[in-house]
Amino acid sequence: MRKQQTVYFHGPGGAALRRRIGLLLGMCLLAAGGAVLAEEAVLAPVFVAGTAPDHRRTDAPVIKVAPPLDEQRALHGVDQPYPASLGLFIKDQGAWYTPFTQPGMLGRYDIRGYHRQ
Repeated sequence: MRKQQTVYFHGPGGAALRRRIGLLLGMCLLAAGGAVLAEEAVLAPVFVAGTAPDHRRTDAPVIKVAPPLDEQRALHGVDQPYPASLGLFIKDQGAWYTPFTQPGMLGRYDIRGYHRQ
C-alpha cells in the first residue's frame, strides 16, 4: 500500500499559490527575527571600535609605568658600531610592542641570530 502525499491547493495555479504562501511565511519569520534583534540592540549598547576615534573607553587599560626595554636583547645580532637610528629606536620605544626583540622565523630569515645555538 502506497502512502499518498497530501498536497493542498490542487488545480491550476496551485503550485504558484503554494510558493507565494511559503514566501509570505518566510518573510514573516524574517521580520519577527529582525524585530527581536532590533530590540536586543536597543537594550544592550555595544562598543564598536573606530566609531568615535577621538574618545577612549573609560574602562580601557592604562599603562602607568612603561617597562624598560632590555637593551642587550634589542641589540642582539647587530654589529658595532650601532647605527644612530637604532639608539633612537631604543630610547623612544617605551611600552610599545616591538617584534625586533622576539625570535622570528628560522633559517636564512633569522638575520639577528635568535635561533642559533
